[in-house]
Amino acid sequence: MNNTFQNKMSSYAVHKARMDNKKMSRQNANPRSGFWNYKTNRRGESAAAVSRRVKALSIPIDLNKHEDRSMMGYCYLEYVKNEHL
Repeated sequence: MNNTFQNKMSSYAVHKARMDNKKMSRQNANPRSGFWNYKTNRRGESAAAVSRRVKALSIPIDLNKHEDRSMMGYCYLEYVKNEHL
């Protein structure tokens, strides 16, 4: 019984170390080569649905923050890749 407890704790320590390493590598990763933008129609104007959504939220939206993008809704956004980086 004691051996099983030690095995569980050992596997937990390994798991915790792996998760810490993954978190550290994400924090040290290079920034992505792109940015989020509101969807547009073919004339380059903001889509009607996007305008309605922004008006309905009636708060400033920072597209650099995940929480704000999530509140806005990813269906109203598009990720634009920067080809020059």
